Amino acid sequence: MVLSLTIRILAILSLLINRIIGTDLVRPCAGYGNPCDPDYSQPCCYYNTTCIANKASNGYFMCIPEGMRKCDTPNCIANNLEFGRDILKHMDPKVSPCDNFYQFACGNYVRSPATFRGVRFSSHFQKLSNSRSNQLDAAITEILSSSTQFKPYKITRTLYNSCQDLKINNQNRSGHDSLNTLESIVSALGDWPVLVRNWQSDFNWIEFIIKAKNQGFFKLSFLFADILQNDVDGNLQIQVSPPKLEHSGVLKLTKRYSELLEAYTSFMTQVAQELGAEEIRSRQDLLESLAFELKLTEAVTKESPILTTLSGLESRWPGIMWMDLFNQLFPDFIIDWATPVQVMNPKYVTKLEREISQTPKRVQANYAVWKVIQESIHYTKSSSLSKLRRAYWHQVFPNYALPSINCVEVIKHFLPFSIYSVFIRKHGDIHDKSEAIEFVNKIADKLGQVLEAVDWFDEITRKEAGDKVKFMTKIAGYINLLGDDVLEEFYNSLEISEDFLKNYQNLNLFIMRNRIRIVKKPFYLQDLLDVFTYYHIPLLTSYSARYLPKKNIMEISPSVLQGIFFNIDRPNYINYGRAGTMIGHEMGHAFDTQNRCLDKNGFNNNWWTDTTNNTYLEKVKCFIEKYNLAAEKLGIKINASRSIDENLADSIGVRVAYSLYQDYVKQNGPDPVLPELALYSNNQLFWLSYASKWCSLPQVSNGNDKYLLSNLRVVGTVANIPEFSKDFKCPVGSNMNPVDKCKLF
Repeated sequence: MVLSLTIRILAILSLLINRIIGTDLVRPCAGYGNPCDPDYSQPCCYYNTTCIANKASNGYFMCIPEGMRKCDTPNCIANNLEFGRDILKHMDPKVSPCDNFYQFACGNYVRSPATFRGVRFSSHFQKLSNSRSNQLDAAITEILSSSTQFKPYKITRTLYNSCQDLKINNQNRSGHDSLNTLESIVSALGDWPVLVRNWQSDFNWIEFIIKAKNQGFFKLSFLFADILQNDVDGNLQIQVSPPKLEHSGVLKLTKRYSELLEAYTSFMTQVAQELGAEEIRSRQDLLESLAFELKLTEAVTKESPILTTLSGLESRWPGIMWMDLFNQLFPDFIIDWATPVQVMNPKYVTKLEREISQTPKRVQANYAVWKVIQESIHYTKSSSLSKLRRAYWHQVFPNYALPSINCVEVIKHFLPFSIYSVFIRKHGDIHDKSEAIEFVNKIADKLGQVLEAVDWFDEITRKEAGDKVKFMTKIAGYINLLGDDVLEEFYNSLEISEDFLKNYQNLNLFIMRNRIRIVKKPFYLQDLLDVFTYYHIPLLTSYSARYLPKKNIMEISPSVLQGIFFNIDRPNYINYGRAGTMIGHEMGHAFDTQNRCLDKNGFNNNWWTDTTNNTYLEKVKCFIEKYNLAAEKLGIKINASRSIDENLADSIGVRVAYSLYQDYVKQNGPDPVLPELALYSNNQLFWLSYASKWCSLPQVSNGNDKYLLSNLRVVGTVANIPEFSKDFKCPVGSNMNPVDKCKLF
């Protein structure tokens, strides 16, 4: 520091002399990132910078920190300059880091928050999220404005246009009524009795469920059955749950309940009349179907699901032809009496069995077809039906306008991979991807080493924990996931037309076919696209990472390995303090209270012994108590039991990243210190890099948050890590160096 100060004084003196004598014999020194002269007639001001040729200065020489000779592009230099200046701008050096490290690192953020084009953001993450959202919208715009015949993009445009056409028509009071598709659906279901004077049918509710499924409607009438891979061993399991019913959450015997039922009855009757029903007959018919629906609604209560077999279903509810139902619903699978079945609401099934046996088939059919029509109205090009739906909405939600259909959200929901493919091509390519992948793998390896050294593990727990990390799939970027060939094959069977209701049917069937295709595969043959499709998980486009516990997959957004989080031309205390802690955090979720019993394959297979389980719970208790105490000192009300999984993941992630950074320094020597931050050591800059990413405007807690406020998140984490106190020389007993600390691993 003395040398640096001396050089600065000499530089100022030389500038004064130069101005006084009017000659160029003595020239001022050059600051970081400024042009310099290699013959030292204009040296660099800082002792840890070197004057080297630099691409960013069009071949001229520039002052670059020693050890950063690869940082010779405008982006790299600007990026590092921005980092150093942001750290200084947001810090409050008047606060002791040992008293409140968050205030030390972020105390002045409120005076100069993150901005973009003049817009203030509450945090770095909000700014970055806004930027990514704009980029995603730009990807959508690019697809919609293109003329390419590439099928994934073509069907995206067609779906959007059909949605817009419906939206414009239905908002126009003089719009058209195109009911052909709706009428075709009703006909395929066996007709709506309320529309047919002499309705004669051998209506069978199980056959109706199959017909509705073939039309793309799955959850609307009597019950919903799905087939999936269970959490224990990946074998097939059927899940049975109630359908979507009207006003199931409203208390009976209240004036409001009566008003809602009258509005619902009026809505049904008016729709029936719009489709050609007689007024008096339709009201009588639909009152009877409403009574049937209400009886089913009464049975939808909060209760624990039961796990049984198909044989168990048959024994408990013999009035339902379970084998017939499941064989027709799932013809691609071998169903036998031993097939596991999870019943989400047993009381509902009991009620359904009784009401089916006691209710006339005409009433059942009127109810069932109505539920499909009710769902379809939203997607039908009909200003008349849309007007009725709006009127009903205003009666149910008098203080809220009916949201119009958002066509951008429609394509995001139904055709996400088309949009992601454009986004990824533009913004998802990771510079120096091999180094980024190596960085991620090193974090996983270090976590494995940490687990290997846990002194309270027995050998069984040690092996299972190590295997969970060893077999964890790591996805860093998606360039190879959504190539043109993959995308075209994925959407090959999907047909999209100008008819939005028909598109809605086809998309539902497409999604269901993909689910069935994936479930038929053994879990070990499922690829990454299968995983995202089956769980309907959006690819990460934000600055984030994510752990998928059911598949033991670690997903890292390309954004985490770019920008302010990671750059191979940057000092590694930044990379490890920002990207490293974030990735380590998500990997740490593999061992939080919710996911720790899942094994290396993501199956629910408790591998903890009694001894290690008890020790784990004691350590969790320590964290809960410490965070509650820390919150009390900060005047914040929290429930640390609610946020415990995030707190554990923070602790694991920061410890792993810090340990890995120490390994890096031992092998490669100290990182260059950016001139603006020359007061701080490498280790201190690691902690500043970690804390500064959480800088935000003041936040408010409701006392039961899953994610803690930024200040408590930072303070609670570092106060439990001895290395932090050592690096900042915090006295024992200070806020950031309590005598007793909590440590999981």
